[in-house]
Amino acid sequence: LLYNENDKKYYFYHRANVIPGLRQIQYTSSYDLINWSSWDTIKFSKNEDSIYTQSNLYMSNFFKLKGLNGFFGILTFSNISMDENKGLKISKLGSYKLVYSEDCITWDMFDNFYFTIYFFTNM
Repeated sequence: LLYNENDKKYYFYHRANVIPGLRQIQYTSSYDLINWSSWDTIKFSKNEDSIYTQSNLYMSNFFKLKGLNGFFGILTFSNISMDENKGLKISKLGSYKLVYSEDCITWDMFDNFYFTIYFFTNM
């Protein structure tokens, strides 16, 4: 849960199960923590189409660092592709991506924040 002082809103993030095996990140916002907006997926400032069509964002971890402008996040990221015979193919290798936002909606993604990680379970 983030609070954006600029627009006086709270933002709550949750995994979006788009189709079996494919996950993105969605958010809802509220001025009062009682009434919430409809869910929407987070946006990316660059390469949004390729991020959504070629990646699996398994979970979100967004936070505010005291004394710094904007918001930060560390996303668990893995590549995906479509196989005509097998359907959705998710890489067993992934990485952590550092993201930054000034509005809690549109995020800049930085490559390879952390080394390659290995997924041992089906996603």
